[in-house]
Amino acid sequence: MGDGGVNLSPRCSVLEREPRFLLHWSPTMPEIFLTLAAGLAGYLVARRLVSRRLRFVDAVQSRFAPLVAALTATIMVWPLTLLPLVTITTAMIFGVGTGLGTASGARLVRRADVELRRLAP
Repeated sequence: MGDGGVNLSPRCSVLEREPRFLLHWSPTMPEIFLTLAAGLAGYLVARRLVSRRLRFVDAVQSRFAPLVAALTATIMVWPLTLLPLVTITTAMIFGVGTGLGTASGARLVRRADVELRRLAP
C-alpha cells in the first residue's frame, strides 16, 4: 500500500485496484479488431454512398466534404463509446475511414466524368 494508498496485489478486491486510465490501459484483441473493422466499414460505406448515390450532388466535390463527413461520423458514433468494446479511438478511426471514403468516392465520380467527356463526340 505504499503506492499512494492503492493496493496492487492480485489478492485485493477489484474496487481497491487502480482505475483503468488511458496511460495504463492496453487494448485487447477484440477491441483492435473492432477498431479496424469500423475503419474499413466507414471507408467502404462512404465510398459507395458517394460514388453511387451522391454522384450528382455538387457539395460532395467540395474540398471540405471529407472533413465534414469525418467529423459527423465521429460525433454520431461517439455515444457508442459507452459500450465496453467501443473506445474513443474506434469512433475516431471510424470517422477517419469515413472521411477517406468520401474523398475516394468523390475522386471516382470526377474520374468517371472525365472518362465520359472523352467518349462523347
